[in-house]
Amino acid sequence: IVSALPTGAKLVSKKTGEITTADVLFAKSIGAIVLGFNVKIRPEVLKLAATEKVLVKNYKLIYEMLSEINDVIEGKELSMQEEIYGVAKILARFPYEKTEVLGIAVTDGRVAKGDKARIVRGDEVVGEARITSLRQGKEQISKVETGEEAGIIITPFLDFTIGDMVICHG
Repeated sequence: IVSALPTGAKLVSKKTGEITTADVLFAKSIGAIVLGFNVKIRPEVLKLAATEKVLVKNYKLIYEMLSEINDVIEGKELSMQEEIYGVAKILARFPYEKTEVLGIAVTDGRVAKGDKARIVRGDEVVGEARITSLRQGKEQISKVETGEEAGIIITPFLDFTIGDMVICHG
């Protein structure tokens, strides 16, 4: 990968293994972004990156990473730039019509109807969906903040387990 980097890309650190909180803090200290190739990213690392406003990206395909690096060097905005809005823990599941409701508690930030939601189990990403319904009791609401609980419906439905984390992002 290093030999394929476009001219002008400055590599400040390279290593194997998952992206860590130390990587995020190092990137913050020098104003860099963190790029990973097919590695695990724990929810607490994503949360720290959101708090510190450090962009962390993970790629499955080398050419996608190299293409985005090239775009940045040419002055284009990083495509698919992601901002973490909030993190929630799944506490319960409730059957509802032809789907299920995820009972969540927001642990950081906020969760809103329409957000993209990444379901994370341990250090594995279960999948990506969108929040199509958000309720407290029977009342439809637009968002919930840190410390609040709510029920969400996601589309497409993903197989989730109590204890999984929901990371809302844009």
